[in-house]
Amino acid sequence: MMYTVFYKFYPDQRKPILSDVYDIIISSLLPYVDCFITEGHQFDAIQKIKKVDSFLDHLEVKSIKEFLKQS
Repeated sequence: MMYTVFYKFYPDQRKPILSDVYDIIISSLLPYVDCFITEGHQFDAIQKIKKVDSFLDHLEVKSIKEFLKQS
């Protein structure tokens, strides 16, 4: 969850919005699932996390946009 907070706000100095709370809570599930489909900003944050730590190596992550193109 702390990685999500960091990559959502600090690199871009982004101001929080209400839906960010849900993204942070949902991110607590990431170590326990094999696949995660999410919106673009959360997708980008997860990709950054995966580059710096291996605890999400098992996770397949797709953006909603990418998922819909495949369907």
